[in-house]
Amino acid sequence: MPDATATRLTISWSKDTDLALRSYLGSQGLKKGAISEFIEDAVKWSLFHQTVEEVRHAFDSVPARNLEQNLT
Repeated sequence: MPDATATRLTISWSKDTDLALRSYLGSQGLKKGAISEFIEDAVKWSLFHQTVEEVRHAFDSVPARNLEQNLT
């Protein structure tokens, strides 16, 4: 039964990337459906990384001691 919270999308990427991912997942014993989970996990990590970088950039001008004082 389809997941009611899932969204379908079509992506385009190089054949090399496709083969590399399918080979990797196959070597881990994972099935075809694992591609969606792998991509979703990669997107979440990428968004998290970008958010952390934005926060770091926003606090670049604040001296470290000021940030540390606010922790206590």
